[in-house]
Amino acid sequence: MLRIWHNPRCSKSRAVLDILQGKHVEFEVLNYLIRPLDAEDLRGLVRKSGEQLRSFVRTKEPEYRVTGLHDHSPEDALMRALLAYPILIERPIAETVDRAIICRPPERVLEML
Repeated sequence: MLRIWHNPRCSKSRAVLDILQGKHVEFEVLNYLIRPLDAEDLRGLVRKSGEQLRSFVRTKEPEYRVTGLHDHSPEDALMRALLAYPILIERPIAETVDRAIICRPPERVLEML
């Protein structure tokens, strides 16, 4: 089953849902601002993506500056910030049992089909 970690205020995230609905694909939507990811969820997404945790961080959000994060912040500081401020998590994220991708641009979700 395809899962989409979604923020309804994000135009890219809404675009992913539109693409999937247009393809008549069954998927589950998880609004991670209402049901935040825990450390296990986040570690799983990072592992499945093959990316570094830093790839999942939105650096232009005001919360990024509030946390004191910077380009060379250690991974444990990034993890604490992402868990404390879910808005910092890059979105949308498409996930299957064995794979995860950050769907930027939104068309990247097609790689999961």
